[in-house]
Amino acid sequence: MIKVILLILLNSILCESLLYDVHFKKINVGSATLNSQKINNNSNKIIFSVKTKKFIDFIYKIRENISMIVHSNNYSLRYIKKKSQHKKTYIEYENNMNDNTLLYDPISIIFFLRNQELFVDDKFIFNIFKPNGNNKIGMNVIDEETIYAMKNNYDCFILAPFNIDNDKGKIKLWISKKTRLPIIIEQEGKYGKIVMKLKSIANGY
Repeated sequence: MIKVILLILLNSILCESLLYDVHFKKINVGSATLNSQKINNNSNKIIFSVKTKKFIDFIYKIRENISMIVHSNNYSLRYIKKKSQHKKTYIEYENNMNDNTLLYDPISIIFFLRNQELFVDDKFIFNIFKPNGNNKIGMNVIDEETIYAMKNNYDCFILAPFNIDNDKGKIKLWISKKTRLPIIIEQEGKYGKIVMKLKSIANGY
C-alpha cells in the first residue's frame, strides 16, 4: 500500500527541477541539475547535467548532458542521448531501446529507487545500458543517516553499489525517507569521489 501511495504522489508531479552543488575533495567545483517531466501516462523525460566552474575548467573540465525518455511505471529506458566531456575524454551516443528489455542508466535508477518502499538490507539489481555492451549494477540499502541540506535535517536511507561489473561511474545515494528526494548523489570518478548535494528544488503541478 505504501509503495502504491509513493507511486501516485511522485507520478502526480508534472515537472521537477533539482539543483545540486558539486564538490570534489570538499571544494565546490560546479553545479548539477536533475530535471524530470511527465510526458504522458506511459513516459517521463529526465535530463541530467553537470558543469564545472570556469576556474576548474583549466584543471579538469567536466560537461555532462544526459537526456532520456523512461517508462513511467519502472523508469527503464525507452531512449537515451548522452554527451560527456571529462577533461580530454569525450563520449557521445544516442539509442532507442527495445520495450521488451529492461535497461537502465544510473540516473534513471535514482527515480526507480525513490518510488520504492525501502528498508535497510534491501537489494536491487539493474541491467545498465552501455553502447559497447551492457553490464549489471546492484544497489543495497546499507544504513540510515540524517543529512543537513537546504536549512533542514533529512532522515535518509543510504544506498551503495555492490557486485558491479565496472567500478567506473558507480553511484551512492542518500534518499530522504519522508520527501523521497535524492539529497546526496556521490559518484566515483577517475581521480576521486564527486559529491552532489541538493541545494534547491522546484516543482510544477
